[in-house]
Amino acid sequence: MHDTLVDASISLIRENQHVSGAYIASPSFSTYAYCWLRDGTYIAHAMDLHGEHESARAFFRWVNATIASNCVNYGDCVDAVDTIGRGRAGQSMEQARQSLRARWTLDGKRDDSEWPNYQPDGYGAWLWGLDEHIERTGDLDLWEESREPVEYVVECMSQVWSMPSSDCWEEYPDRVHTSTLACMAGGLERIGRRALDDRALSLANAIKDYILCHGMFDGRLAKFCSHERRADQWPPKRRAHEGPSIGDSVDASLLWAAVPYAVLDLADPRMVSTVRAIERS
Repeated sequence: MHDTLVDASISLIRENQHVSGAYIASPSFSTYAYCWLRDGTYIAHAMDLHGEHESARAFFRWVNATIASNCVNYGDCVDAVDTIGRGRAGQSMEQARQSLRARWTLDGKRDDSEWPNYQPDGYGAWLWGLDEHIERTGDLDLWEESREPVEYVVECMSQVWSMPSSDCWEEYPDRVHTSTLACMAGGLERIGRRALDDRALSLANAIKDYILCHGMFDGRLAKFCSHERRADQWPPKRRAHEGPSIGDSVDASLLWAAVPYAVLDLADPRMVSTVRAIERS
């Protein structure tokens, strides 16, 4: 039964992978006739785990081409990074925000419909997944091809990581999501190690520190980060009539903080408490 399900799943993914390399979210529902970087990365990783490396490689090449073709100020930003150094590429916060779009058409074009299209967790997932793929396959040609898109995304993340965004469920666009930050931190750390990029590694550490300062509630991770909540100032200041807010609650996506993004170890008491809270919720 297990092998039959796996084989059927691989066949389904292969049959619905676009010639461009994009993985369609749903071939039978027009609203989802797009590719999300988050979803696509996890599909590519699953294909890698079952030896379908060419399928995964095609997806990662599609991401590279999509970023290079569509993202705001891409050429100028990459040239500036190469010429004057990281951190001075002139990428404005709004340009960066517009570039890190959640979903793209299968042929790698922008989707300008009304949709919660700013979900930067997908780009953290992509950085992580790209490194995972290269680690498993030794595909250094793909890595060389990916360097400029990676540099561009790291530059964008440096501008916008602490900004509110929609979460992975396309909700709460006015909040900073702990799970989104975990994706970015994990992806930056993995790709920073591969590229020997001190800036990416420093940014990953800054995001982790932010999570552990502003993304904790009662000794565990919280759904939202908040400057009203500090790990070193407990309990948080609230009016007498206020109980815990929705931002203090948990969300299943907080599991990402341990697996796969390694912000916290699975055995860390803060992660153990987070898992228990998720199980109770």
